[in-house]
Amino acid sequence: MRRLYVCLGLAAISGGFAAASSASVINNPGFEIAAANSSGSNGWSAVSTSGATTFTRDTTNPHAGSADEILTAAKSGSAGGDAMLFQDTPAGSVTGNTSYTLSFFALTAYAHSGAGTYDVIFFNAANTAVFTAPVQPIADSAGGGYLLNSFTIPAASVPATADHARLVFDATSTNAATSTSSVRIDDINFAAVPEPGTAGVLAACVFLRRKTRSQG
Repeated sequence: MRRLYVCLGLAAISGGFAAASSASVINNPGFEIAAANSSGSNGWSAVSTSGATTFTRDTTNPHAGSADEILTAAKSGSAGGDAMLFQDTPAGSVTGNTSYTLSFFALTAYAHSGAGTYDVIFFNAANTAVFTAPVQPIADSAGGGYLLNSFTIPAASVPATADHARLVFDATSTNAATSTSSVRIDDINFAAVPEPGTAGVLAACVFLRRKTRSQG
């Protein structure tokens, strides 16, 4: 019986670690908090790398809550548009050799090769990039509603020196006059994927309990 209690205790501890590791580390993930003295959202940085772009915290059609963020991109002069929104997670918020999932809801409107993408860049404690995950497309809503986008970076791809991450969202257009991109983003989550160890410990506990009962 003592072995059973020890086993259940280990399962509880393992479950606690898994729950802690799966907590999101994003500031203002639903864009509920407006940035001071701008139309943007607190905690997020906006960069217009080319073309005509806008970044707007909007309250007319969020996925949930009271707001979302809209990125738009269009041609300006001879250059296509690129509207980039990003956030760096806090120092020490990432653990190396651990799987992470980035997920969010997006409502898009693409025209003539306009597109949206998202990405995760991992940095070490010295703020040097140590791994850039493959760029992922933001799904085309095609006139429908919000779609869930999700991407998992496997543990083997996250270097042991990883300390924090940059979450990047882009709306892009080509240099064609009719190419445009509008991306609404809401309810972002970035968290470690819980290790399967908890399930294994619980299975062992069940086996031990059955064995204990069979032995009277």
